[in-house]
Amino acid sequence: MVLSTNTPTLMDSEERNAPWNQPEPQELEVTVSITLSKTVKIKVDMEFTDTDFDLESEVREQVILPNSKGENFTDWNEDDFNVIVE
Repeated sequence: MVLSTNTPTLMDSEERNAPWNQPEPQELEVTVSITLSKTVKIKVDMEFTDTDFDLESEVREQVILPNSKGENFTDWNEDDFNVIVE
C-alpha cells in the first residue's frame, strides 16, 4: 500500500535551494573602527599660539564626546568605517 501526500516532488535544483538544505549562519569575530567628527566652538583663555596651550585638553573639557553616557550621535558625522576579520 502506497501512502499519498499533498507534498509535491521537488526537482534536484529546487531541493538544493530548499530552506532546510541551506547552511546555518556562522558567527564571525570582527573589529570595527569608526571615525566620527563634529565641528564645535570652544572658549579659550589664552592665545592659541602660546606654547603651554593644550588644545586637546581644552576640547576634552568642553565637548561631550560620543563615548560619554547618554550622548546622542545624531549630530556627529561618520567619516570612516572599517571592518577587519579577526
